[in-house]
Amino acid sequence: MTLPLISVIIPVYNGEHFLAEALASIHAQNYDPLELIVVDDGSMDNSAEIAKADSRVRYFYQENQGQAVARNNGIIQAKGDLITFLDQDDVWPKGSLINLVEILQKMPDVALVHGLVQEYNYCLDDSKFYISDRIPYWHVNLGSALFRKSIFFKVGLLSDGLKGCDDIEWFMRAWYQEVPNYSLEKVTLHYRRHDNNMTWDTITIKKGIMRVYYEHIQYNRQNLQLSHNKQSFLEYIGFNKYFKNNQKK
Repeated sequence: MTLPLISVIIPVYNGEHFLAEALASIHAQNYDPLELIVVDDGSMDNSAEIAKADSRVRYFYQENQGQAVARNNGIIQAKGDLITFLDQDDVWPKGSLINLVEILQKMPDVALVHGLVQEYNYCLDDSKFYISDRIPYWHVNLGSALFRKSIFFKVGLLSDGLKGCDDIEWFMRAWYQEVPNYSLEKVTLHYRRHDNNMTWDTITIKKGIMRVYYEHIQYNRQNLQLSHNKQSFLEYIGFNKYFKNNQKK
């Protein structure tokens, strides 16, 4: 079976403590052909040296503009028909890529496939935290998913004005456009929590989700779905109770 080229996009900002481990987890996939793209968002540490030491990495530098811009620049540079993302402080369990690729090869109409996210012995997709079946992407992390590159031409690139919530906003656009997706009941991302990890900053997330909500009000009105989607967003915001109760002490 001929495997498709996957472009792995890694946005980096001062990631010297974790980047080497993230890259090692990519190599441990034993997947070929693979393109590694590191987009350095103005790091002031040794991230560049670590990235350039890996002969398989295509390294790009940008002035500090944020993670969304770094991801978008990676998408633009990507040569693969399939795209995935890995944050500098996360890792993939072995077999993640092949498990995701097999789904897309078996299901040509599916535009993205996503697996489960796990932090140590805790799985974020536990059903007791599932808030609404009207939010099919709420639990998805970009690093747990594999995308057909063509979907970014349909849905668009990530919004660079939403700090910490650019992925949420993108998945909402994908939901509106009814992008075909598949949920794989396997862990495809190991998420790392630490003091500098913005994803667990509840204030940032709450503000970001509120901005996503207000930016989509006009879309909802135009499509006569305001009441339905408003309720969904309010339930989505309620998910932050989970963040608050599970912050790292």
